[in-house]
Amino acid sequence: MMDLMPVLLILAQGLTLVSSQFAGRFVYSSEAYLMYLDVFTGYSVIFTFEVPGQPPFTDGPYKLRAADGSFTIDFESANGNVSFWYQNIDALYLGQSYQPGDLTDVAVDINGDALSVNFQSEVLELNRIGFDRYPGVFEAVNLDSPAYNVTLEVFDNGRAFLQIRCDDRRTSLEIYNLQEQDEPYVHYTLQWTGRATIEQFLDQVRQVCPSRDVEPGDLSQALFINGDTQDEIYVPLGGERLLLERVSRAYTPLLPLWYDYREPVV
Repeated sequence: MMDLMPVLLILAQGLTLVSSQFAGRFVYSSEAYLMYLDVFTGYSVIFTFEVPGQPPFTDGPYKLRAADGSFTIDFESANGNVSFWYQNIDALYLGQSYQPGDLTDVAVDINGDALSVNFQSEVLELNRIGFDRYPGVFEAVNLDSPAYNVTLEVFDNGRAFLQIRCDDRRTSLEIYNLQEQDEPYVHYTLQWTGRATIEQFLDQVRQVCPSRDVEPGDLSQALFINGDTQDEIYVPLGGERLLLERVSRAYTPLLPLWYDYREPVV
């Protein structure tokens, strides 16, 4: 068993992952109860405990503070304490005993797709779940180079527009179908629609953004990570997860005139 510390969130692999790379909902499910941790890109977390047939207990968000290679829950600034969680769990799930460190230490796997917590002498694994696609315009701007921009537009009909810009150069805008996949959690792959395949699109990215790391499998899927606010998506790029944030709830009409459908501008 790991040596427990009074924190809510600790990275077992050090800070090789930043919070935006494992944001999302993580769930442990048993016949007796469900446990959720919702991790947000703004360094905060919400805890939920649910017993069938009863209203769930939800508490948060609490801010996370980075300290010595870990994140700690800031109960103090919110006048809270983990004992408040224990009391409310007892009200739903009677007869429980708690050990020092229960629900105060959460390890994150290197892929950011699972969390583990100590609870009543067990180590529980909470696995990521994905959400159904939601429409809108989503963008990521590299903070080191504001001229580097990734845009993904998601439509109600399951299609998506994808384009990348570097300075005054850009790829052509490509149209893909979002195909739902259920394993290992709900996500969507970008399927060919008769124009450029993803591999051909990545070749364009290498031309337009020659200084950027582009790897096989990049931009091949989309993970919708927030079912409530519907404002964030993950896509793989450069071997890592890239966070796309909503910039508009209204997307452009299909085949908008301001897009260049011809050759990429290199």
